[in-house]
Amino acid sequence: GSEMCIRDRLLEWIEKLDPEKQNEAADPEIAEIFAEEFEQVSEHLSARMEPWQLNSRDPVLLAEIRRGLHTIKGSGRMVGANTLAETAWAFEQMLNRVIDGALKSTPRIAELTAAALRALDYQFERFNHALEDDLDVRALQATANSFAALKGVDLSLIHISEPTRL
Repeated sequence: GSEMCIRDRLLEWIEKLDPEKQNEAADPEIAEIFAEEFEQVSEHLSARMEPWQLNSRDPVLLAEIRRGLHTIKGSGRMVGANTLAETAWAFEQMLNRVIDGALKSTPRIAELTAAALRALDYQFERFNHALEDDLDVRALQATANSFAALKGVDLSLIHISEPTRL
């Protein structure tokens, strides 16, 4: 019955992610601009996470956090920081569902987004030092995508996993 439909939608969502996308080498000048922008946006997001976790229904904070993820996704793709861009994309999608009212803004969503920001910071460090991205964020991405895809499901059933380092 409906169980199957939910699972199908979840799988469909996860298939849109591309965990095989490896980082590409960037032009050093562009990489430097990206690094500055990432650090600014990341700081801006971190400053907003705590108030949002305390008041997850605040639409202004929510919109700012989504916009920050959108910026990271765009500039990440431009510079070849693909794994980081994919993570940002997954969480931007999830927050879009919250903004359009399909998903309720809850402390769980804020908690998940905070975990994503920690993952993004780590992925950024790896990219910045030209190291292979060894963070397995697939579990995190899948969780984000399940939140985004399973609109009316009891979210407490979905276990949030911290990103694990391989």
